[in-house]
Amino acid sequence: MNHLIQKSALARLDTVHKYQLAPWMGFHQGLSLRDAQGAELKFSNVAYEGGPRNLFLGDYMAPFLDGLTTSSYSEALSLADEYGLDRRAIIQDTGQVVLSLARKTYRRMAEIDRRLLIAEGAPSAPLHDWEGVYRKFQKEQRTLEQTLMQRYRKPSALAWNRLVPMARPACFFTALAGAIGVAALFLGP
Repeated sequence: MNHLIQKSALARLDTVHKYQLAPWMGFHQGLSLRDAQGAELKFSNVAYEGGPRNLFLGDYMAPFLDGLTTSSYSEALSLADEYGLDRRAIIQDTGQVVLSLARKTYRRMAEIDRRLLIAEGAPSAPLHDWEGVYRKFQKEQRTLEQTLMQRYRKPSALAWNRLVPMARPACFFTALAGAIGVAALFLGP
């Protein structure tokens, strides 16, 4: 199941990277894209250092990652209910997938930032502190995960029905042995 969650989230992340990160590589040729609220962002004949850089490294990606997080949890919980899986385990797995993808995104942003600074003539540009932004996202993600874990303390009905027979296998085998013993009495040797 984790593989399905990861594959689906990765496909959504690739779309975000294609339309929200990759265009920044062409910043110096002019940039036109839409932010998470649908507002058009256009940059032409301006330096990256300053306002555009502050926008890019600020909270620009947060709404896209929030959307990815929401859709990933929603899909994972639907699959858990559909297949009778433990929601809490699915929540933890999804949280790990989301954190991994966010880490990849923030690291990629720092690399793009460095390339844009070097393209503007910086002799060498250190990698932006993407880990600080990631830690903030990670903290928010952990809070969301804890909230979901509290909400789904009990297993889904389908998962519960699958767990109950497995919880008492000795009772099943005792009943089976008793039934065989009664049948042997009536059928004889």
